[in-house]
Amino acid sequence: MFVVGGEKIPQISEQSIKSLGRQYTAELSDKQMGRTLSEGLAKIDQSQLPGKYKVWCYQFTLYRRVMWPLKVSDIPSSTASKMDGKANSFIRKWLGLPRCLSETGLFGRDTL
Repeated sequence: MFVVGGEKIPQISEQSIKSLGRQYTAELSDKQMGRTLSEGLAKIDQSQLPGKYKVWCYQFTLYRRVMWPLKVSDIPSSTASKMDGKANSFIRKWLGLPRCLSETGLFGRDTL
């Protein structure tokens, strides 16, 4: 238990925390984050936007919403890699790139 200025600071297991418009609870898990990513990718994919705008939506909305909890919680790197792979497959699809294109080709500078 932490006390600052005589005021008890609750733990996340006792009371959820709201930061930057998001609610963080003790139930935050890699499975929940994976579901959030899958649902978000599906919603973006179902939109009628052109591919480059779908990538923009992912980069500036969904990516940030999913990555912040990943940074503040302990999850296995294999789980993060699976989530990256899932997102990268959608990015390739939206940009019309072949599935066999490596991540270096997808994200590298001056590689093509």
